[in-house]
Amino acid sequence: EDNLNKKSKIRSFFEKHTSYMTIACYEDDVRSTMNLITQFQSQNNLRFSDDVKNYLTQNLSHDRLVSTNELEKINLLLNNQDNQLIKLKDVQEILNDGSSNSLNLIIENVMYGKLNKTSKTLAKIFDEGINSITIIRSLLNYLTRIHQTQIESKKIGNIEDAMKLLRPPVFCKDKETFKSHCLKWPHSTILISISKLLEAEYECKIKSSLTNEICENYILSIAKRGESYFN
Repeated sequence: EDNLNKKSKIRSFFEKHTSYMTIACYEDDVRSTMNLITQFQSQNNLRFSDDVKNYLTQNLSHDRLVSTNELEKINLLLNNQDNQLIKLKDVQEILNDGSSNSLNLIIENVMYGKLNKTSKTLAKIFDEGINSITIIRSLLNYLTRIHQTQIESKKIGNIEDAMKLLRPPVFCKDKETFKSHCLKWPHSTILISISKLLEAEYECKIKSSLTNEICENYILSIAKRGESYFN
């Protein structure tokens, strides 16, 4: 099993056993990831640019051990003895940004309703070994950020000011694209799509032999919605 809910037989076995104990383990979210990055900088005398911090916050794993290993890799390979400001391109080269680029391409194609390109990129990303839940969560995170921005925009009456409230902030090069998605995708459709992605993640966890097919069906159904807004 993956996450052990209250009905899990494995969880129940260890919780009730007299010789064993259970310890709760939680995935990192944006706030805990930001804290991890800040702590790592301090401990290793590193200086990340704001772009690096934003990039790491959005692209490090939900698994603390994996994220720590990636940060250790940066520290080891850069060997920043002069305490110079570490730039984004250096970090991207070290962490091999291919998978991140593929995930970003999936999001872009889905949001613009490009069905054929979405399908082709999914096939490529599956071949790269990126699992379905990672793809689903990447799009889910993006839609959640749009949802948050749309809500704030209604409160303050300005989409650009609402975007400034996001943490981590939107990359400069992505601002116009993100803004257009916020403006053209209806808030109700964003909520429906978020709900569908949560369903997709759940189905992937209980039908592990069909994860790619489940992921593709849900992703393409959302891309189909985007087609009506941009084509």
